[in-house]
Amino acid sequence: MHFGKITIFGIILWVFLIAEKYLFFEILAFSAVWQAWVYYILIFIFVRIISRRLGVINFLEAIFVSLVWLLIVLILDSFIAKQFLSEEIFQSSNYWWTYLSIFIAVFFLHKKRHIYIRNEQSAQRHH
Repeated sequence: MHFGKITIFGIILWVFLIAEKYLFFEILAFSAVWQAWVYYILIFIFVRIISRRLGVINFLEAIFVSLVWLLIVLILDSFIAKQFLSEEIFQSSNYWWTYLSIFIAVFFLHKKRHIYIRNEQSAQRHH
């Protein structure tokens, strides 16, 4: 696991999230419950895709990755996103639940090392 790769993926995640926040908070204004479901499902899908690009990692590394990504997203949101998004967004609970959903998605949806090792051991037993 390379820190530069984690940082680049964190910035890519932030770009995706800022576009998604602008779409759901500014344009659609979360006027229906289904929009919240779609919002969180898209976050889970995207985070799953980029977290699995890191390769096989253990749970401690997944916690580290999620905390680095949360830090990147929080810092970029506080300095850059405030320029594009209205102040009401930052008072929305859905905005803050985004950060928890990132952590949960990385923690549970990364490529797990113990499963990879178990599959390797099983393959060796059959050969």
